[in-house]
Amino acid sequence: MNMDKKSLFLILGVFFIVLLAGVLSEPCLGDEVFHYRFAQGMFESHARPTVDAIYRNTFGGYFYNTEPLWHFLLAVLWFVAGGISPFIAQIYHASYTLLLLLGVYFLARHLLGENEAFYSVLLTATCPMMVAFGILFYVDIAEAAFLILSFLFLLRRKIAFSAVFFALACLFKITVLLFLPAWMFIMLWDKRHGFWERSRQFVFFVIPSAVLMSGEMLWRKSHLGATRLLQGAGHTVNHLSFWEALKRRVLLQDWGLLLESYSNSSLLNLMDVLKYFGVPLLILIVMYFLMRQIPKKRHSVLWMPIIVYLLGFCYIFHPASDIRYLLVLVPFLGILAATVAVKLMSRFLLRVLLVSLCLFQMGGAAVYVAQKRQVTPGIQEGFDFIQETVPEGTLVIYSEMIILEKTNRGYVWANHLFRDQLRKLFWGDDKKEVIDFMMDQNIRYLAVKKDRIYDDSNRHHFGGYPQSFVKQLGAIPYFKKVFENDEMAVWFISASGEM
Repeated sequence: MNMDKKSLFLILGVFFIVLLAGVLSEPCLGDEVFHYRFAQGMFESHARPTVDAIYRNTFGGYFYNTEPLWHFLLAVLWFVAGGISPFIAQIYHASYTLLLLLGVYFLARHLLGENEAFYSVLLTATCPMMVAFGILFYVDIAEAAFLILSFLFLLRRKIAFSAVFFALACLFKITVLLFLPAWMFIMLWDKRHGFWERSRQFVFFVIPSAVLMSGEMLWRKSHLGATRLLQGAGHTVNHLSFWEALKRRVLLQDWGLLLESYSNSSLLNLMDVLKYFGVPLLILIVMYFLMRQIPKKRHSVLWMPIIVYLLGFCYIFHPASDIRYLLVLVPFLGILAATVAVKLMSRFLLRVLLVSLCLFQMGGAAVYVAQKRQVTPGIQEGFDFIQETVPEGTLVIYSEMIILEKTNRGYVWANHLFRDQLRKLFWGDDKKEVIDFMMDQNIRYLAVKKDRIYDDSNRHHFGGYPQSFVKQLGAIPYFKKVFENDEMAVWFISASGEM
């Protein structure tokens, strides 16, 4: 069997694995609930909602200010199918993994050859975070798929197609704009073409991109009051120059705010880096720099997007931000690592070892995510109690968005509207002011997911429930326990302590 057929079987195999893991679980982790409900809101309203329907007349709503293409296309599929279906959503989402791997294959084959294309697909497809987010309803895989296709068309000088796919990638996730300087550099500094030809290509890129993005810009201005796209650039750096802001990020001068916000992973944690990128990819990237026989100058066109994006990443986010934001770089790194793999794979045992390790890593990631992506019976029992007991329009303090889907009741946590109040509730000495605020906003219940309780003696953050707060709940007169099992406890909140 030649390498092209092996690549095709590998791509199809990975597609069916992420699809199976998704179908055997349910959307309940983190932001995937946000994206799923955004699509539901589009389907039910036949329009683009600005806020979850549960929050139309209540405090604390989670605004749908993210890019809409993933959600819009899913809503269209549901409309064609005749109704909302998690199964259709999972097939739809898995198709982006298929599209991404096909893009990686054709890009690597265009730049290097069929052997490198196979190992590029292998290393990209089996990267743990690629597997995880191929299952979870996050938009990063779709973003990466369209970006890689845009890059492929850019290198093939199909500029209009590159522009269309680049703009569509932005409509999945606007941080794609961080790659724009790299695209412009590659397009305009190509010495094989004269000045006027490069100028023509620039125009052919800008016009389709601007047309496709103009609708999003106008919608944001009319509904959100601003057209600022890269909303991740926090207020702490808005008044600084690019290099001053970048210096603050790299030197961790905004570390306190990041610690409080809490991320599921960090580039500063070696175990997180290994867990998200995987061992084979990281080892081969290290070897890439160590092996002199690798013609690195030939790969500058791949390093350009990586370097430009990392600079933007450090500026917009933080070196210690969630590693998920670097998922879009994995295809580029996978192609670079494949050049090392091809050099080493002349030995049969090394080839078997690499393929086995990659497949084992992929299977482990798929099983792990499928197991975590479940609502356990104890948590479901708590949600059932909330749905039966909490009146509609009453808000619940809870740490995960899945409560919206399971109870049809609004919740509040550490968003910009409630962060200060939650900080005072967890760690403040006088809680009367917070209780009065919650009474005014009809926040009347607290649900504690017990596996999210953490020791806050050394660090305070909003990644869960501080142990110091949970321990004293029974002694706080404003809280009365109304439900408890092994996994969840629910407390009623009132100014008098009585229901």
